[in-house]
Amino acid sequence: MDLASVTRVEPIDAAQDMGGVSAASEYQPTYDDIAQAAYERYLRRGGSDGSDFDDWIEAERDLSRRNGL
Repeated sequence: MDLASVTRVEPIDAAQDMGGVSAASEYQPTYDDIAQAAYERYLRRGGSDGSDFDDWIEAERDLSRRNGL
């Protein structure tokens, strides 16, 4: 392979290259917010084990939806 024919690709800065979307203006739930919401889901389910991952994902999704993401 001739290295002279290889095109150099610059790294992507995701926040800068988002096409006008400001990462700083988006709400991101904190770890503590998600943990509290997941715990509340756990309690509403009756405290049964085995669904902690699902509780976490759903809590994160619910918090994001409520805050316009």
